[in-house]
Amino acid sequence: MTLALDGQCPIAPLVPILGSLGSSEAWTDHLFEQSGAVVVSAMIGIVLLIAGSMLLLFGARLVKPVIFLCVFFWSFAVTFFVIEVLLSAEDATPTTSCYALLIGPVMAGLFLGSVATLLIDTAFIAVGSAVGAALGYVAYAVFFYQFSCGLTWLSHDLVYWICIIGSSCGGAFLLAQLELQLLIVATATLGGMVMVPAIDVLVLRRVDERFLWVLDATAFAKHFWSPFVLSQAIGAIALAIVGARFQMHQARLLFAYDRAGYVPFIPPVVYVRP
Repeated sequence: MTLALDGQCPIAPLVPILGSLGSSEAWTDHLFEQSGAVVVSAMIGIVLLIAGSMLLLFGARLVKPVIFLCVFFWSFAVTFFVIEVLLSAEDATPTTSCYALLIGPVMAGLFLGSVATLLIDTAFIAVGSAVGAALGYVAYAVFFYQFSCGLTWLSHDLVYWICIIGSSCGGAFLLAQLELQLLIVATATLGGMVMVPAIDVLVLRRVDERFLWVLDATAFAKHFWSPFVLSQAIGAIALAIVGARFQMHQARLLFAYDRAGYVPFIPPVVYVRP
């Protein structure tokens, strides 16, 4: 069965993105064809741009907001995907589906994000998990999509889930072991990756729709060497490097101030574990 959802539902534009986790190249066209979807996509782009900037430049300073954002978006996406699968199986009405997809993921994200800010040690694992999963998705889209084991789970080949879950576990383990250094690298990397779709939705798609290829796993792999995709991949790496260098510079300043016993009027933007 397929999910029955009224096109007027505020959450409808996200169904092709989160419901399929980018498995269909057609979702970008579908997203911008819907009534009011341009407004929704612009709002999503602004939120991503703000979140990406925070992660990129201040990820090691704004620890609790960063942790909240990572856990919120991760919980929102997972809960949305699970609810979408359950509603499709139960043949729910459009009204029920709309309310469930609108309220459930938001409540889950707010709750788990709030809990994570109270449990810093656990929250570091959550941030590492989110970064690892993002890198695993990119690895699958660029290379591992070519391989198939013949087993499918939730509409995706098992190789897809191995990339996502394996990278997620690896990122969680590493960040739990090396906090500050990897926190800087992880938040800068995630910030660069988040800013790419934000710039895509807000600016580049108005120049050429082919820039949206970077948002689709299938198109990303198929057109990776196209300037519309490769340029954005390079841009994300460049942003991550700039963000990491900025945060590391701030960390060195803080350590120098600490040794000298100097307390600056505006402290450097770096996280110091209490």
